This record gives sequence, C-alpha cells and structure tokens, in this order.
Amino acid sequence: MNGMRGLASIFVACALASVAAPAKAQQVVPSATPDVSIVARGSVYAIAKDPSGGTIIGGLFTGVAGVPRSNLARLAPDGSVDPAWAPSVHGAVRSIAVDASGNVFVAGDVTSIDGVQRSRLAKIRPSGAVDPDWAPSVSGQKVRGVAVDGRGGLIVVGSFSAIDLFTRYNVARLDAEGAGALDLSWAPEVSGASAVVVGSDGTAFVAASVGEPAQGMRRIARITTQGTVDADWGPSMNDPVQSLALGADGRLYAGGGFTSVDGLSRSRLLRMSATGGEVDPEWVPSVPGTPNAIAVAGDGTVHAAGRGFLATLDGSIGSSPSGSTALPGEVFALLPDDTGTVLAGGDFFTLAGHTRLGLARLAGGMLLDGSPDVTSPGSVNALLAAPDGSTYIGGFFHKVAGEPRHHAARLDAGGRLDPQWRPSFNDTVNLLAHAPGGGIYAAGYFVRVGDVERWRIARLDGDGVVDASWRADISGTPYALAVGQEGGVFVGGQLYAVQGIPRRFLAKVSGASGTLDLEWDPAPNDLVTHLAAHGESVYAAGYFEPRDEENPVSIGGQPRSRIAKLHASGAGEAHVDWHPGFSTFIHALAVDPTGRLHVGTGDGPSASGVVRISDAPGAPIDAAWPEQPFFRSVDALAFDTSGALHVLGVPTGSPVGLSQFVLARMAADSGGVVDAGWRITSDDRIWALDTDSAGGLWVGGQFSLIGGEHRDGLARFSGKLFADGFDGP
Repeated sequence: MNGMRGLASIFVACALASVAAPAKAQQVVPSATPDVSIVARGSVYAIAKDPSGGTIIGGLFTGVAGVPRSNLARLAPDGSVDPAWAPSVHGAVRSIAVDASGNVFVAGDVTSIDGVQRSRLAKIRPSGAVDPDWAPSVSGQKVRGVAVDGRGGLIVVGSFSAIDLFTRYNVARLDAEGAGALDLSWAPEVSGASAVVVGSDGTAFVAASVGEPAQGMRRIARITTQGTVDADWGPSMNDPVQSLALGADGRLYAGGGFTSVDGLSRSRLLRMSATGGEVDPEWVPSVPGTPNAIAVAGDGTVHAAGRGFLATLDGSIGSSPSGSTALPGEVFALLPDDTGTVLAGGDFFTLAGHTRLGLARLAGGMLLDGSPDVTSPGSVNALLAAPDGSTYIGGFFHKVAGEPRHHAARLDAGGRLDPQWRPSFNDTVNLLAHAPGGGIYAAGYFVRVGDVERWRIARLDGDGVVDASWRADISGTPYALAVGQEGGVFVGGQLYAVQGIPRRFLAKVSGASGTLDLEWDPAPNDLVTHLAAHGESVYAAGYFEPRDEENPVSIGGQPRSRIAKLHASGAGEAHVDWHPGFSTFIHALAVDPTGRLHVGTGDGPSASGVVRISDAPGAPIDAAWPEQPFFRSVDALAFDTSGALHVLGVPTGSPVGLSQFVLARMAADSGGVVDAGWRITSDDRIWALDTDSAGGLWVGGQFSLIGGEHRDGLARFSGKLFADGFDGP
C-alpha cells in the first residue's frame, strides 16, 4: 500500500539537503491546506534555578511553549519563556550549573553555541550570550555532570581522559572565570563518574567507583577541597549510584540500582551522613524504580524520580504519604520550591491522564497547571487517504494543531484536525491500512491504545475507538501492512509470533477477528519489508533469497530472490511462473490502476530506480519500461487517480554518503519517463506518500520546509500548480 514507512527508510540515518533540480524543473508548491503544527515531546535532562528567580532548562528540544529554543531556555518566574535569553545550542544539554552571578554552565553533547565551537562544555553569561573566552577542551566520551563549588571553581564529571591535553580521569576542577583553566593541583581519579554535588565548604561528592572490588566497591567518592579522595569515607554497595542530592542539613542522598549498602537492605535510595559516610538507619524508603534524579525541598521533603515514576517522601522515615505518581516515560531532572511544588523534566508526554510534553509541575503527587510544552519536531510516518476526503496520519507526535494527539490523527476534507477522532497510542504508528466498514488498521511500536492493550497492531472503528473484538498481538516489529480483497490482513517485518503462535517475518490474520490464519504460512527465510495486495495475490519483498544448493527454498515453497508473488489464500504458496528476481534491495512496491506491479529499488548491480514487472510467464522486467537514468535509488511510490506515478528517490549523481531525496512524477502516458517540469524538494526526511480521490499527493515526514513553503511534516500537492503560478504539463 502507499504511505508506508519501509525498512530501508527506517535503517537510513542520513542528513538531507535541498536538491538542485535540472534547469527545466520548477518547484511544485504545496496546497494551502493542510497547514497544521505537528510536534512531539522534547526531552528535558537538566533544570536549575538562577539568582533572579528564573529557571534554566536544558535537554534535547527545538521549542518551549511554541517559542523556538535550541536545547536550552530560560523560564521567567511566572513560567513564561524569556524572550531575550535565547542561546542556540547544538547538541543535547545533560547538566546545568548556575553560579551566584547568574552565569550558566552547560555540559553534555554540546559542540557549538550560537555558532561558536565548544567541546562538551560552555559558559553562558547572564545575558544569554556565550562567553567567548571560557573554552576548555574535553577529550573522551561524555561530560555527565557539572557543579559550582563556591570557591570560584567548576567541578566536572563524566567519562573523559583529558582536559586541555592534561590527563584527568573522569573528574576535574576548572576555573569558573577567564578561559576555564584546569586546576592542576586538583587531580583525583575515579571511574564511572555520573553525577556530582558540592557541599557548602567546597567538598565534592561524586557518583563513581572507588576502591578495590575485593574489598567491597565504594560507589560514592568524597573529594576534599585539595582534590584528594577521602580513602576512609563511604559505604560499599552492590550496584552503582546514578543520582545524588544534598539536603539543607548537609545530609547526602543517593539513588541507583543497589539493594545492599554495608550489609543493610536498601532499595535503590538511601540517606547518609556527608561527614562520616554512615547510612541513616531510620530512613528506609521504597521506590518502584531506579532514581535518575533526587531533589530535597527546604522542608526536608525528598523527591525521587526515574523511569515510570515520581515519588514524594517525607524526611523522617522515608515513607511516601502521597504514593508514587506513575507516568509513561522517564524523569531526569527535578527542581522543588518552598511551596511544596516540584518541577519535573524528562522524556514523557502524559502525566496523570493529561498531556504534558517534557515538563510538568506537581504538588503532593497531583499535577498542576502552568508548565509549558517542551517540544521537538514531529514525524509523519504513515498516510492514508479515505474515500470521504479525510486523511489519517500516523507517526511520532503528541500534538497536532495545538491539540493532544498521540501518534495518530485524522484531518477532515478541508485539511483541519478532526476534533472527535482521537485514539491515544503509547508509541509510534508506522503503518496504516483501510479496514472494512470505514475503520482502519494501525501498526507500529505501540503496546496500548488508550487503556486497551494491543501489541503492535490494532483495528479502530470509524470513530477512532479500538475494536474490542479484533486482536492480533504481534511479538516483534511490523514493517509492512496490506489488506487483501477477501479482507485478510497481511503483516511483514521482524516477526516472531502472532497471538503467541510462532511466525517468522510474515503472517496473515483475519480481518474480522485478528485471529492468525494457521494454514497460510509462506515461511520466508529472512525479513519481509514491503507488501502489496492485488486481486487474489499478495506481493512480498524483503531480504529473503536462496541460501545455497541444499537450502534453495526461500518463500512460499519456492526459491525467490528479494521478491515473490504469493497466493493470498491457502498456504500462501508462491506462484511458480512468477520469478523476476532481484540482487539489489527493494524499497517500495506499488500496483498501478491496470494491475501492473512497480518496484522501487536501491543501489546494486541490477536495474535501479523504478522497475515495472511484466505479467508474462516468468515475470521479466518489462522491456517497454525504460531504465531510469534519473534515480540512483527509489524509496517510495504512489499512483494517483490519473495513473501518474509519484516517486521519492535519490537522484543519480547525488553524493555518496549524503542521500539527497527528491520527489518526481511520471505521467500515466509517459512510458516511465520522469517529468522534467515537476519536482518537489524538502529540507529533511520524507517517510510517506499517498494520493487522494481528487488526485492530490500527500507527503509526510520530518521536514519543516517543502516545495519552498513551511510545513510541519505534512503537506498536500495538487500536482498542477508551480511556484510561478502556471499549470504544469
């Protein structure tokens, strides 16, 4: 079917650029509708307060409350985005420290700020401008944590081996002023450093491994102001520490995967003396997971959060009076205030039944209003145009046109968001297909739709409600979906089982109930990545091929290389007289209005581009369909009602290693010749194509600019009007 995200597209990880079209080509502009915002949740990894009462958030995002921000933003005391503070950070921000003057130190995967190169660390002035002089260079994998020490220095921890060419193993102290010079007299050595906090006297506590395993591994290092590890301090634990926090009373809190500390039973969280290192015997909390973040409020209340939970604990015995708040995601950063409110940041899109993207404010375990959405660009991975003029979209997104829509949405015939159709998938939707009676089938990475458990595939009725009588739970990952004329549903991909019954790579389930067809089992010997149903047959393409003379059968009881035509009923045998064979990867399948199969192929020794398969015995490549000199490879195909073929591919001559995709068209009567006057380019990846009953071409992907116009991953083209306002040929 059209509009499916193929395996080849899933595996491609390359940047895209606009493609310079031939001189005769003109850019096709998108229709005025749809033009809706499509965003996904951003990720917040760090939160810190500044001296003026503002809040600094860092992570991996492109917007906050609809305001463009690149991985770093400042919220004013009222929670609004500071319009004047807007450094543009390239690379994820994973830790933040703010000094008394309001300077912000950021660490993580940072490579540049406002175009100024930086090596994992940077200093932002209170104005929001990058400090041009402060530029230490880190050699190694990661910087995971930073903390100001109150003595004019910055403690840095992570997985590194040198700073400014001086050997430093995973922890170092830098001058917070000037050029950020390394403190040469401060040189402790630890391993596996992941977090750091600093006491009022300048003593640093680092989540790291110290000591010899035979003596019991200590997982927290206490480092003096002279830069030496206190060899007699700290308990031994049976697993590493991931998070640290200091209370106002000087007690130290640690979270990790440990269950035993100096022979005491502790479940992932403990409190200890910062001076002597003794574990508090009275404080025995219990949390449902490993804390990524711990924060202590001024009244002694302790907040701990990680994957799937956020817990509030009292300061006496560690009990949780309000229980633990469950969330479908992960919390990485916490910031409490003196009113009992805590700001949580992480990778989540819902909390307590409400849409919250990356950032949420809570009190007593209850969700509060007032936290802005932290967003990144959404991705439309699947398209399905319906006969009534509406269009379904699936992908990775959490809001459409400003309204909560989790991974699926429907637009009406006017390109507006349907306010009534609102199923909520807990993960990405990559495939869509029509179901009898006006519903749809959806497949992807999800395991729930709303509160209903559905593993990887579901059927929805016309109102977007999960069909309670249809269930075909899949173990594995579906890459292809097609519906046969008799209503059977074909699924291909990295499959292992359907409804607990073993099935590898390809299966057929009932369109009425989702029950696995036990008889139909072509048993391919490798991945099936694309499917197209036509008449009483289904075309399958993928990685399968004869292995050797002793194992010639590859699918449907026949030796077939990369593509096969299977009977849609019975046991799914391969047609014996249909065997074109390909030695290159197949990226797309489409059947034209007359029933002829067209194949999009990738680079390889055989024909590349678009290939039409003849219906003659043996199914040879159609000699009347010319070789495609324009395309080096093709990733998606879609026929419109006129019979014109829309092609997404990499043009011949595109630089190897940087695939540049372009949309082209072959008119129905062109004999496979690319229309020289019809081109569409975009600034980022295109994943899906489909055409509607009015002849329009729908395009979905990750782009923000397509056909010279701004669109958030979704656009429709009439196929007629060019940028100069004249009709095309």
